Amino acid sequence: MVSSGGKRDLRRWWGLSLLLWAVGSLSGAPVPVGSWEFEAPEDLLRATVGDRLLLEGEHTAIPGLGGDDGAVRIGVGSHYRCNHGIAPNGTGTAVNQFTLQFDYRIPRIVPWYCFYQTDTSNQGDGDCFIRANDGAIGVGQTGYSNTSATPWTWQRLLVAVDNSVGLYRIYLDGKPILNGAPQAVDGRFSLRSSVLLFADENGEDAPIDITRIAIFDRALTAVDAVELGSPHADDPALVEFLTPPYLQNVKVDGMTILWECDLGAVASVDYGLDTTFGASQSATMIESGAGTRIYQAVLSGLRPGTTYHYRPNVGGSDGPTGSFTTAPAGTPAFVFGVWADSQGHNHGAYPADPLEPTKSMMRHLAASGVDFAVGVGDLAENGGSYSDTREYYLDRVARLLGGTVPWFVAWGNHDAGRGSTIRRFAAMPSQERPGFDAGYGSFSFDYAECHFICIDYASATSDIRTWLETDLQSAANRNARFTFLFVHVPPYCELWIDGDALSRNELVPLLEAYGVEVCFSGHTHEYSRGYRNGVHYCITGGGSWLDLPEVLVWDWDHMTVGGAHAIPGVPDYGPTRGGGLINEYVRVEVSADGFTASMIGFAPDGTALGVLDAFENTPEQGPLRITDIRRGLDGVDLEWAGPEGPYQIEFRPQSGAGTWFDLGGLIPEATRSAHLPADTAGGWYRIRLAR
Repeated sequence: MVSSGGKRDLRRWWGLSLLLWAVGSLSGAPVPVGSWEFEAPEDLLRATVGDRLLLEGEHTAIPGLGGDDGAVRIGVGSHYRCNHGIAPNGTGTAVNQFTLQFDYRIPRIVPWYCFYQTDTSNQGDGDCFIRANDGAIGVGQTGYSNTSATPWTWQRLLVAVDNSVGLYRIYLDGKPILNGAPQAVDGRFSLRSSVLLFADENGEDAPIDITRIAIFDRALTAVDAVELGSPHADDPALVEFLTPPYLQNVKVDGMTILWECDLGAVASVDYGLDTTFGASQSATMIESGAGTRIYQAVLSGLRPGTTYHYRPNVGGSDGPTGSFTTAPAGTPAFVFGVWADSQGHNHGAYPADPLEPTKSMMRHLAASGVDFAVGVGDLAENGGSYSDTREYYLDRVARLLGGTVPWFVAWGNHDAGRGSTIRRFAAMPSQERPGFDAGYGSFSFDYAECHFICIDYASATSDIRTWLETDLQSAANRNARFTFLFVHVPPYCELWIDGDALSRNELVPLLEAYGVEVCFSGHTHEYSRGYRNGVHYCITGGGSWLDLPEVLVWDWDHMTVGGAHAIPGVPDYGPTRGGGLINEYVRVEVSADGFTASMIGFAPDGTALGVLDAFENTPEQGPLRITDIRRGLDGVDLEWAGPEGPYQIEFRPQSGAGTWFDLGGLIPEATRSAHLPADTAGGWYRIRLAR
């Protein structure tokens, strides 16, 4: 028996079969009349055998079975037209004897998936499905299998048809799973000169991964099915990169690279200044909880502001190559992106592809020249679910953004708690805090002498009351050019909720006292912003579906864009709906003396609409920040900068937790200095606006 294994093995034994046939052997290996393997990203439609495919719609190149093997992902509303070249047979005027082979993978068993459609106008129902909810394979007229498809596993499906003898059989990984109802010669289950692949007339063709398609001019037998086996039948050590490498925790001297594979093995990352690499770093591995493995390699000792090339290796198999650039030294200009709530599908806003416009937003963000990005939480509908993490996070954020752009996360409520599935795929700086880990806890980091703070929803109450102020008092923050904070639930909101009371009472005073320039949030699926006491508040929750059913509940005086206010170029859904109901992300350009934050809008189908709103810092509205503290025998002299007062100096005798006390009376609005008596010289000070 000739073993099949993966695609490369198939090519070898096809050649062997043809050679043996030529010398008169009776090799039983089936030989296709058409084969498509998707191994050339520059020409995904080319055929290995037969005519090239024709694409209607769009598809995306993805990694296949491992190594340099290729595959495609094709989704709702898109399909291939296959001109198979088989002459009419089986006593009819159409093709009544044939076999279609699909080496496929699905992310989950919830929607319908369609393999092929014999109606070349795509006006009728598809002819072979994976059924929603139970994963059975077939169609009503032929019947469905008792065996179900397996998510996130490459499987080989054979549909063997001979209408002249009433044969309709389906094999999965070499095993028969359906002896279907006989069909008529030249009827629905016969082929014309072409066949549509992955097409259905009413959207029951959810995104599916395909690494090989083949067509045969006869109905393959059970022996043939065993010969073909499964995609992995002859090579159990073949490594599949389920999630290609993605980047996190960028530093001036380091980068963390993560990826996901279907098996556990010794792994490493080769890296260097060019594609010859030259250095190697071993990788650690943890279980995802869904039968896959998450790998992580921490590269250190790198040069600031330098581009490196890298390539992961698992069990001797090389993965996809990539490149990254470390954080710069000094204070050069840079750009970062911010988004939130990319957690699910579009709730019908664009039925042709439920995963838009998030996919286009991630691609646009990756191509926009940002140096890194920050997600402000809710990056999966259910962070405790692997299928949600797979579909909404790994296949959109990690795959489309993270391969070129490192990102950080301020986790949200839908990301679930400590140890959830989505958090296992993270390498956040929270791991540097005692008692926390790489996927849990608030943290801060620095980039080009700017300070960034990410608040974890799961630990927010404790972190705001204890850790945050210590971080704000740190030298990194006091010496920062600008400080940006990210917290999932906004302090101020006007659509659905009025904001978070804890944040208004305990977080906002810290933002104002320690000169935080911008507080980014999500949670409400909209865009909104305002400015108060030196702090910009920006809700950038337009990452997936929008809060169209929600109503306005408040009108904060300082929230002036979106929410209760219309935005030019953004649809107005009525007087009780929000004015910022738009899919978007925010792009922040930081220069030596300022920053500009631009909201990039998107139509439901993923079309970029350009900049629909922007805000920036100016010297007149700069943050309230202590600029100088001089201690002497007679007391303490304070100087500060920022918006005009009046001001109130506050004092506390110890760092960290504790009560702040007003020190003295109000200071006039144009005054930005004060002398404090010696008996208060041993504590902590902050300035707040007393308007």
